[in-house]
Amino acid sequence: MDSTNQMMSKTAAAGYHEFEFDQVNSLKNKLLTLEDKILEVAKNMNDQAQKITTTGNNKDEINELLKAKNKEVTDKLSKEIDKVKGEMDDHFTLQKNQNLKLQKDIANLKDQKRQLQDLLMALQRKIDDLELQVGIHEKGIIEHTV
Repeated sequence: MDSTNQMMSKTAAAGYHEFEFDQVNSLKNKLLTLEDKILEVAKNMNDQAQKITTTGNNKDEINELLKAKNKEVTDKLSKEIDKVKGEMDDHFTLQKNQNLKLQKDIANLKDQKRQLQDLLMALQRKIDDLELQVGIHEKGIIEHTV
């Protein structure tokens, strides 16, 4: 029985060593798996950090581009507004000058109309005087003939 016990002890010891070996291998595999996962997570974190850095750089570039475009558009609009304002000032000045000329022309026409009315009235008085003289003269001729 001793040999059976010894065999059983050896088998049990071998089984225990095998169990212990399996546990060590299992732990080693788990450690390797964990290390792989850690490396993968670290790689993902580095990739994400690089993407964040790239995105930040892109954001800065876009902001600079937008600032430049904004300044360009603002400058163009300012120039266009100044140009239109200048044209409007020119048109207003021209219109004002034309209005003044027309007002002078109207004043001259009114003065000419008044002068013509005065002449017409003077002519009408002369006509009336002539008709009166002719009437008196005709009356005198008729009276002499009668």
